[in-house]
Amino acid sequence: MTDYMHHVPGRLRIRSKVFRCDTVSRNMALRKLRAMDGVTSVRLNQKAASVTVTYDTDVTEPTAITSLLDQCECIKAPSKIATASASKPKSLKRSDWNVGKEVGKIAFNVLVSRGVTSLITRI
Repeated sequence: MTDYMHHVPGRLRIRSKVFRCDTVSRNMALRKLRAMDGVTSVRLNQKAASVTVTYDTDVTEPTAITSLLDQCECIKAPSKIATASASKPKSLKRSDWNVGKEVGKIAFNVLVSRGVTSLITRI
């Protein structure tokens, strides 16, 4: 399992296989997170191998949380954090719609021609 992070300002969810096992580094990391300034809650989901940290955005930053977890050897060096805005789908270009429209027309014509062919062979 690779490390995974999802961030919405004020909430950070981190998945790592370290959180699934009862390890010394996991317990130390959870204690340090709970003691960290600005952190309001830390919730461990052992089955999902994840930790959800809610924090005050005026007091701490997600990079400080990930740095702490890196120091406790719970995650690899902090990588890109997926934000809610990054998960929005890209808008399609007009040319993309035209390609889809043409593919739909071709598929419809194939289905109609096969249906007509099967009707003619039955007569």
